[in-house]
Amino acid sequence: MTATFTVNGDKVTIKFEYTAPTLKVTDTIGTAAHYLWNAGQGDHGTDETPILFDSLNNAKKLALIDAALKQHIINLAKTYEANAAAEAASLAIVQDKFIT
Repeated sequence: MTATFTVNGDKVTIKFEYTAPTLKVTDTIGTAAHYLWNAGQGDHGTDETPILFDSLNNAKKLALIDAALKQHIINLAKTYEANAAAEAASLAIVQDKFIT
């Protein structure tokens, strides 16, 4: 995997690039996208006009993966911040309130 982080003024572009055999990539992306689809991600249409997974093109499958990766990165950052805040609060309580 190649990752790039390009700053242009007050904006940044982050890219993750994978190069692998076509069949492996399409199988991996397709299977991961199918998992996300089955978990309720993406536009499933309406009761009158449902959208089936088999009708999704590669761009729509990649959009499912992209949204999931973005959310995962955000969740990782939030978890780190929450854990750091909890640790700091725990240390402050022990130092200020309890016998050590």
